[in-house]
This record gives sequence, structure tokens and C-alpha cells, in this order.
Amino acid sequence: MAISHRPSGTSNAGAWCTPTSTSHTCPRRLTALMEGLQIQWLIDPASVDIPARVRTRLDELLTVSLWD
Repeated sequence: MAISHRPSGTSNAGAWCTPTSTSHTCPRRLTALMEGLQIQWLIDPASVDIPARVRTRLDELLTVSLWD
């Protein structure tokens, strides 16, 4: 399944990803983050808050809020 760069029915002004991220780099960056966080969690589960780190990164990568 492909991830759309913008919500359906909108122009480029309504892009999901920030200008520094594309529909190709957003998923890659998120996957890399998740892989790194999982390794950190395996080493020391108490040292990492995976949900908080993922929420923060999604807020940085996307132009729309997923939490409203």
C-alpha cells in the first residue's frame, strides 16, 4: 500500500509531509526510528518511551496533526 503525499482531493498546499520530507522519505524515517527504538528498548526497556518518541517524530515529519 502506497502512502499518499497529500490528502485526497487537496492541492500540494495540503501535503501530509513537510517540505523536507517526501512520501518516500517519511515512511523510511519512521521505520528507521522504530528500529532504533526497538534496539534501545531491548537493551534497557526503562530508558526509552517509544510512544512519546514516535509521536514527537510524527509531529516533526507531518504537516497534519494525528492527535486532534
